[in-house]
Amino acid sequence: MDNKVMCRICGHKLSAGEVRCPKCGAVYPQSHTDQFDFYGRLYNDKPTCISYLRRERIYETIVNKILHISKDKGAMAMLDIGASVGISIILLKQYGEARGIELDIPELREWHKFLGIDSAMIYMDKNDNIGNFYARLAKELNEKIDFIFLIDTLRCIPLFTLIDIVSRCLKENGIIIIKEINPDNRKIFEHRISGQHGDLVMYSPKTVNYLARRNKLNVDWYIISSAIDNFALKVPLSILKLLRPPAYVAILRRVV
Repeated sequence: MDNKVMCRICGHKLSAGEVRCPKCGAVYPQSHTDQFDFYGRLYNDKPTCISYLRRERIYETIVNKILHISKDKGAMAMLDIGASVGISIILLKQYGEARGIELDIPELREWHKFLGIDSAMIYMDKNDNIGNFYARLAKELNEKIDFIFLIDTLRCIPLFTLIDIVSRCLKENGIIIIKEINPDNRKIFEHRISGQHGDLVMYSPKTVNYLARRNKLNVDWYIISSAIDNFALKVPLSILKLLRPPAYVAILRRVV
């Protein structure tokens, strides 16, 4: 009897119970939390929600130190997938047209209305087919987006072809910005593998590199720190693998 299962990202056969794919580096938690139930409770907790506003510092570091976007460069088209309470939209609107994607949760809509950004949001209903949702979005935004942000959300989205789909939205030289926790870091791996934080798949640098090659995207790697303002260090992949930081940033660029 064949006890192997397929890696959802690369299709490699994994032994039953195996948590890390040897081909693409994806890490599979033992269980995960239902998204709508988890986030509904999360965003109803106002102190927790306010703490999410601090994510603006991460976006500022990426925009200022990595992407070098300035307000005089002309309008940029930006899309933040998993925009949370939407503080990123307020920041990104300084540089062009900014839109966000989020789950259609009443608590989130309240925050978006409070911040005056509800018109910039694209909502996905809990009954939507997530694959069809993003396929329609990619068709609508085909080669129209300069920057796509995936900040601490890629691991929570149950669509393992997401990068393949949204890369079609990129203009020439368009960029996908990924910030993820790093399962190569021992403490992160041990803490998250229980799957108590909504994780579906954890993306190691090896996983992102695999997806970049599959979509013919160039990739640069950065280490950033949310505890230090505007700290961003560009490193080669070999050094990133050696250091195994708790989080990393990958910049995937479409070059035609």
